[in-house]
Amino acid sequence: MTHAIHDFSAKLRQPDVVDHLREYVDWRKAVGRARESGQPEPSAPNRAPISINLDLTVACNYRCTHCIDWDILNTGHRLADANLRESLAWMARHGLRSVILIGGGEPTLYPG
Repeated sequence: MTHAIHDFSAKLRQPDVVDHLREYVDWRKAVGRARESGQPEPSAPNRAPISINLDLTVACNYRCTHCIDWDILNTGHRLADANLRESLAWMARHGLRSVILIGGGEPTLYPG
């Protein structure tokens, strides 16, 4: 049995999320039609993703052979805290419903 908090399909069936998904699917269909007919592609909806994966850091002291982030680890790239907060606030106002904090380096190496 799936615990209710982890029932992703139920989260996708929420009325505001369904509207968000329908708008996205309609836009993707319109993009496909535009490409097939050689017409300009329509602009993307002014919405954020419903869910994002947020990597707290790209610092990692491991060398896992199965790592999917190997090409970005230990590059020193880091988004300024103010920019991160601003981006998350914008996304929250534009439809973001969940932030998954997993993956992308070793979180205990985060400098803050």
